[in-house]
Amino acid sequence: MTEQIEGARTLARRFHEVYERLAPKFRYTTRKETAVPWEEIPEDSPNKQLMIAVCGEILLWAKDDAIKLLATAVVPAVMRNVHEWFELTYARWLTIPRVLLDQMPIEWQYEWVKLMDEFNETWDWVPDGIQFYVNARRSGKMVELPEHLCEYRRPMYEELEKIKRHQV
Repeated sequence: MTEQIEGARTLARRFHEVYERLAPKFRYTTRKETAVPWEEIPEDSPNKQLMIAVCGEILLWAKDDAIKLLATAVVPAVMRNVHEWFELTYARWLTIPRVLLDQMPIEWQYEWVKLMDEFNETWDWVPDGIQFYVNARRSGKMVELPEHLCEYRRPMYEELEKIKRHQV
């Protein structure tokens, strides 16, 4: 029973975070008292309790359907290895803005996270005390990173749409 309650709480928290992140994209303004991080919503809040209860019921209904959905993930038609993907570039690192990863379809995100987990289980590659930072350069000179590529908590959807090549 405790596992079911924790699962419902986790789903409710994730639902809340995604809901608040996507609301501006749909030109919707959420209530000020709930437009806060999940942890700041009081435990006795009717809104929070309702979200947990709804998510608990959804989890019970969706368990079998979710397993079937995840089991039928689509494999890309064109398969290339990493070397082929990088082609003839001299790139040594892959740097991708989190805000763009968050905009990909959820099934794509699940697969990406699964692959990143597998990568991290395979390699212990970050030496102790090392931190990484991303800097941008234009013509060899440091420039500011575009804000719309850095702001993942409150995505700038109009700016992101301008750089989208096609709908996913």
